[in-house]
Amino acid sequence: MLREELTKYMESKGAASPGVLVLTTMLSKPFRRLDKYSGMLQELERHVEECHPDRGDTQRSVSIYKDIAVS
Repeated sequence: MLREELTKYMESKGAASPGVLVLTTMLSKPFRRLDKYSGMLQELERHVEECHPDRGDTQRSVSIYKDIAVS
């Protein structure tokens, strides 16, 4: 029953023939988005005013994310 449901779901997402490769591809999508977060955080940092209470947290987030992405 579960396999049939998974097959239907994968086909609804455009998978021609469901299997491990397709499932792996779908599961890896969030990881492929990680490179976008650095730019988004930097853009957020640019728009947060100097006197805003979240400015320090935003700057630390950018710094920490850069460290994580490099390692």
